[in-house]
Amino acid sequence: MRNKATILSSVLFLSALPLAIAEIDFAHQVVPILKEHCAGCHAGEKSKGGFSINRRELFLDDETAMPGDAAKSYFIELIEDDDPDSQMPPKDKPRVPPAEIAILKQWVSEGMKWESGFSFGGTSWEPPFAPRRPELPPVVDGRSNPIDRIIDAWLAARKLDRPEPIGDAAFLRRVSLDLTGLQPSAERVRAFLADTVPDKRGKL
Repeated sequence: MRNKATILSSVLFLSALPLAIAEIDFAHQVVPILKEHCAGCHAGEKSKGGFSINRRELFLDDETAMPGDAAKSYFIELIEDDDPDSQMPPKDKPRVPPAEIAILKQWVSEGMKWESGFSFGGTSWEPPFAPRRPELPPVVDGRSNPIDRIIDAWLAARKLDRPEPIGDAAFLRRVSLDLTGLQPSAERVRAFLADTVPDKRGKL
């Protein structure tokens, strides 16, 4: 029977496999790792050992990192080192998990792409939104509009009653202000209130 260490190694290896399929996302995969494990000593105004990760060119100084070759990148070597006197992060801090090391290795192998304008030294840079498709709550009472579904779920989670629909006059006023910036005319209001077609709001 395989021992626990072997099983754990297999799990960690398998967990890293999907990362090798898609190109590494610097903003959403690499930056969080470097912030957590490296920035405390090598970012901002801190540059222990003369090493700073504030900008890409500083990261590459003295061949600490070798874009395209993770095996020759010194910072990867230090992260994987088991010697308490040389390992990074230092022995009094948590080690970088194997799955995150795999991300850093793939990032280096892909050329260490760096988001334009980004610096760990403090800038107004904001990471781009990662593409995502929000999961909508289920439809309740036939209210299939995405906004209705979100609001209904929010109310239900807080055990709040759903507000009653507004009247036709208020609906017409809001639509008119949204679309034209003007109040509807008196004639328009009278005609809308007198209309008995079931889907008149949708037509409006």
